[in-house]
Amino acid sequence: MRKLAAILLWGILLFNWIGYRLLNSIMEDNATRRLEMQLDQQQYDESQLITLKVPVTHLSYFNASSTYERVSGEIEVNGTPYRYVKRRIFNDSLEVMCIPHAKALQLRQMGNSYFRFVNDIGQSSKHDTHPQTSKSFSNDPFTCIRTIQIEAPEQSVPSHAFHFLVYFPSVILPTDEQPPAFTAA
Repeated sequence: MRKLAAILLWGILLFNWIGYRLLNSIMEDNATRRLEMQLDQQQYDESQLITLKVPVTHLSYFNASSTYERVSGEIEVNGTPYRYVKRRIFNDSLEVMCIPHAKALQLRQMGNSYFRFVNDIGQSSKHDTHPQTSKSFSNDPFTCIRTIQIEAPEQSVPSHAFHFLVYFPSVILPTDEQPPAFTAA
């Protein structure tokens, strides 16, 4: 009987240490997969989309397009996760249409409230008016700090400008054409 109680208490302790985070992560991944399937099938409300604009003047060349293309990815602005829906390069900026990921935000809040409950942390965080931010810097040439402007829907919050770290991965696409021949003059 004592072994069973010890195993049960160890199980509860391990769940409180890492188990709930693992469970929360699995549930968030499932919610993200469901949202991505809905976005792929274009089952979303256009009025919920916000536009992120990032200047692309630092790129040596790019192809401007007036139409959007489907893209996958995520960005977090002020603690709210957004999933990329579609993007285009228009004039001199990269425009990405995003939708808020409400289920992921709800799961993160539930995980944080469980952590506060289990660790007996009081509600002092309500009085904290400055959000905690983490900054990271890299020597990667495709990583840069940019200012973006979020154009929110009319019924939502007004437009804001945010500073955050943007990563542009390099992508090499195969082409059917041969490069021009080099001739020494």
